[in-house]
Amino acid sequence: MGSYIRVRTHIFKNKKIMKKLFLLPLLLLFLSIFSCQKSNTTITKRIDYDAFLEFKGYSSELSILQKEIDFWSKKIEIADNQPPYYLKLAAAQNMLFGLTANVDYLNKAAENIEIANEQNSFGQSDADFVGTGHYCRKGEINKDGSTVYQLLAGKDPNKDQSYFLCQLTQKQLSKALFPIGELLKSEVRDIAKKANLSTADK
Repeated sequence: MGSYIRVRTHIFKNKKIMKKLFLLPLLLLFLSIFSCQKSNTTITKRIDYDAFLEFKGYSSELSILQKEIDFWSKKIEIADNQPPYYLKLAAAQNMLFGLTANVDYLNKAAENIEIANEQNSFGQSDADFVGTGHYCRKGEINKDGSTVYQLLAGKDPNKDQSYFLCQLTQKQLSKALFPIGELLKSEVRDIAKKANLSTADK
């Protein structure tokens, strides 16, 4: 009789365990549904990030760049057919992207560069090549018998600007020259000082 009770008790305990195991998948399903609900909570609050920029001493730079953007935006409102205005605006937006990592600034810069390129009627000039002061390089590879031009990072890892020109077409790249792409920023400064240029220390 004693062994019968022990067996019955053992079976009863197993049934309890089985019920718990049966409920486990339902519990996991319930948790997964509610854990995947949309949330408007941001990981980094804007006020916290602004405080970080302030702490890093970027607030003055952000203010200067915003004024630069406002200045060239107003210029474009008055005369929207001036490519240099769009390029100046794009340069300021690109620098803002570098400080804030806000990709919207980078997209706007790309749009303004595209507008400037269209207004410049690139490729219709009599010039054989166009030189630019960006820190990047140009490479060439042969693919299926045709020359393909590559936009490469500049030698100076701290001044690479290849991403800024990433939307250049093959036609534009074929005519582009990057004379300082093989130099470090310090080397460019030395050359500027020897030439007595006022921008040598900027």
